[in-house]
Amino acid sequence: MVRNARHRQAGALTVGALMAGVIALFALRAGSSALSIATPVRQFRVAVIATYSHDPTAFTEGLEIAHGRLYESVGLANRSDVREVELRTGKVLRRTPLPGNVFGEGLAVLRDGSLVQLSWRNGLAFSWTPELKAKGQFVYQGEGWGLCFEPRHNLLVQSDGSSMLTMRDPTTFKVMRQLKVTRNGKDVRNLNELSCDGDSVLANEWLTNRILRISLNTGAVFSQIDASGLGPKERDANDVLNGIAELPNGHWLITGKRWPMLYEVTFQPT
Repeated sequence: MVRNARHRQAGALTVGALMAGVIALFALRAGSSALSIATPVRQFRVAVIATYSHDPTAFTEGLEIAHGRLYESVGLANRSDVREVELRTGKVLRRTPLPGNVFGEGLAVLRDGSLVQLSWRNGLAFSWTPELKAKGQFVYQGEGWGLCFEPRHNLLVQSDGSSMLTMRDPTTFKVMRQLKVTRNGKDVRNLNELSCDGDSVLANEWLTNRILRISLNTGAVFSQIDASGLGPKERDANDVLNGIAELPNGHWLITGKRWPMLYEVTFQPT
């Protein structure tokens, strides 16, 4: 009786272990919060491929590449604008200033090439043509930080400094759903500039050298990229890492607020 019971118990443990392994593998592919509690977030570092010139006065709040064009949202009151920049030289090809009382924030490029730009505390989002001509405005509640466009579900993803990501309809700016972001089971705040990438979104974690990759299915941070060492050595405390965009070759562009350089990088596991 005891021996048979032990055999049954061992069999149950074997099946249980197998099921646990399957669940863990499933969760790894999905970047699930359940797995992030059990195992550490995967760690990466940046490897610099090339360096380009960047306007050292640009308080970068959003960076986007689309249809062969590099766009940037620049913040600060009375100095905010949206601009198109030549990557190789850093030359500003065209720019449209925002009203003097508006603090520009996150930027996203939609499927048709038009742009949407957030404001920090003004409750306004601006719609632009690819040539940076005004198309219209949206009104919303709360703060605006980062923004990116997720094309498969035709949604804008917005951050507001909290641990929440808000999915919005790009035509009406209506809230469709919200997602809480966690790292190892704990809420993550200060999600800043965003870049959508398939089932995940990359977010600059404000006032740090970290870029987080977040599952858009679960909200779990499943990898973390260390960008330490980038940017000018002597800089103001507010001139932090901010601005990330994917290049057509799969590399990434990274810059920061009032950084005189823009980096082309890849992410390497540590």
